Amino acid sequence: MKRLVLIAVSFVTLLPWLILFTRGARPIDHPISSTCTWVEDNSRPLNLENRADRSHLRDDAVTAEDVAIRWADTHFHLLPEWDARQNECMGSLFEGVAQHHGVDVAVVRQYSVKRDVVLDSAVVLSFGALYAVIAFIFAARIRRRFPTGEPGYWVMALTMSIGI
Repeated sequence: MKRLVLIAVSFVTLLPWLILFTRGARPIDHPISSTCTWVEDNSRPLNLENRADRSHLRDDAVTAEDVAIRWADTHFHLLPEWDARQNECMGSLFEGVAQHHGVDVAVVRQYSVKRDVVLDSAVVLSFGALYAVIAFIFAARIRRRFPTGEPGYWVMALTMSIGI
């Protein structure tokens, strides 16, 4: 039983990180320019009919948003103008992404809110697996504690199972 728990916990912990780190650049890897401009080595027009290009644009848009937040934190931390400056920087970075890839700024904004379905699915499934293992452990403990011949066992077992 302990081995099953160890495997489940390892699966839950490692799967989302494995997917995240094997998908390419993370937002934290992107440099923050002092002038809040988008800098990218891979500047090319993107064909949004291509899945890889859509993924690239989504990653760039999310990265631009992250860079804008980190830039505002660096230059305007705890100041009242943080929101305005962060939004200005994000607009500037979105324009840079749009120029580098030959798309409209509105498309970049749209892709900044799109979720990564593969990563989200991995996280949800891994937590589902962890939940199933924990529920199995608690159900086994309940079953061992109360003998099946005891009056009201099935009512209690059903109530406890729903509660888990």
